[in-house]
Amino acid sequence: MQCFYKVINSLNKKERSLVLGLLGLIIVCLISILIKPEQIYIEGIIGSPRYINPVLAQNNDVDLDLTELIFGSLIFDLTENYQISDNQKEYTLILKKDLKWHDNKPVTADDVLFTIQTIQDPVYQSPLRINFQGIGIEKIDEQTFKFILKDVYAPFLTSLDIGILPKHVWQEIAPQSFALAETNIKPIGNGPFKFKNLKKSKNGEIKSVDLESFDDRVSIKNIIFKFYPNEQELINAFLSRQIDGLSYVSPKNLEKLNNINIYKLIIPRYFAVFFNMDKIKDLKARQSLAAVVDKQKIIDQILLGQGYKAGPEYDFQKDNIDLSFNLITTNWPELVQTAEILKQEWQEIGAKVEVKIAESNSMQQDYIRPRNYDALLFGEVLSPDPDPFAFWHSSQKKDPGLNLSLYDNPKADKLLVEARQTLDQEKRQELYEQFKDLLKKDLPAIFLYNPVYLYGVSKKVHGIELNEVALPSKRFENIEKWYIK
Repeated sequence: MQCFYKVINSLNKKERSLVLGLLGLIIVCLISILIKPEQIYIEGIIGSPRYINPVLAQNNDVDLDLTELIFGSLIFDLTENYQISDNQKEYTLILKKDLKWHDNKPVTADDVLFTIQTIQDPVYQSPLRINFQGIGIEKIDEQTFKFILKDVYAPFLTSLDIGILPKHVWQEIAPQSFALAETNIKPIGNGPFKFKNLKKSKNGEIKSVDLESFDDRVSIKNIIFKFYPNEQELINAFLSRQIDGLSYVSPKNLEKLNNINIYKLIIPRYFAVFFNMDKIKDLKARQSLAAVVDKQKIIDQILLGQGYKAGPEYDFQKDNIDLSFNLITTNWPELVQTAEILKQEWQEIGAKVEVKIAESNSMQQDYIRPRNYDALLFGEVLSPDPDPFAFWHSSQKKDPGLNLSLYDNPKADKLLVEARQTLDQEKRQELYEQFKDLLKKDLPAIFLYNPVYLYGVSKKVHGIELNEVALPSKRFENIEKWYIK
């Protein structure tokens, strides 16, 4: 140390300043290397969780986001290998060795059988039930099981991109208590992140959920989700540095944000006006309503160009109509504004339209599940496979089916069934084109637009690789590559 002081004192003032400055820079660099930033990522989401449960999660984006991280995909994460029989009706899967639930119990074929049988039981009202109707499942050993199909089902492997439930946790819960069980919001999964805790407000609403890493490959050690009732509060939370990411950003709010990366995701999602065919039965009235809808106006004014037209163009005659009906939509700003544009356009041809805005939870419980609407402005997300059976087959008119228009056409039903049993992709596409022609003719819905999904994350978060994803929740598919710097 004395030697250091002698050297410093031997220098002139200019040399001394230069040496001390360089030493200071070296010290700062060493500190930045040795002290790594805390690997905690906080994301804000509009809405709140209800079922962090892969059997029930499909109708709520928040639930899907959480289950994506807490539960591994049966086909992509948990399966070591699979074989398909020559007749395409038997699928044998082998689980990876040493898989563990977050309570350190082993993942076995019994868990898979329990999950599939739960989905198939109508008492549980799983939205996934349609994908597993008429499908048998047999256990071969602790790691191996076999699906047995009555008919060829082209998108079957896609159907296996689901999480499974731990039998030892759920088997004692009665079917009538299944949807009410606390395990729905305090889940035990087998994915890269495990549930740590949650916080509730005084009135019992879930305000945040904290997850911690369960996978050594993951750099981020904690993910905290905070829940907000609307986008403005979400934006405010980011601007005040309470969160690092926004699950969704509307185009109009992009200019308000800084120090952020915006990922533009292309997902198979469309928004449409779904007519309740039991209430708005007049085809000519529906045609007149479709004829005056300006899709490009909605894309330009509401989405600020961040989207493209969905479905066919409608060239019906613009006749005046004498029709009164309600239009239900959720409280997303774009949908509220779109509803107002539609109302104005429809009033110009004589329609009397009452727009009703619902919170996300109320939307499901009070309107969608009981089909309590004349017309519904809503979005649907398609699977990676083009099979639209769940959205348009007449067997799906009642909850938990997703036939929101209550569309019922035997010809359409036949085409949908035949297409999902056809392995020849060209033939399958021909059948879907015939189905689309019927859909345009019968007009159970007015297809409006496919939005570009805007996902915002602070620039301090690195390693994110996103472009085309099947669902918004699939933005976490490469979470093991994310890190904070």
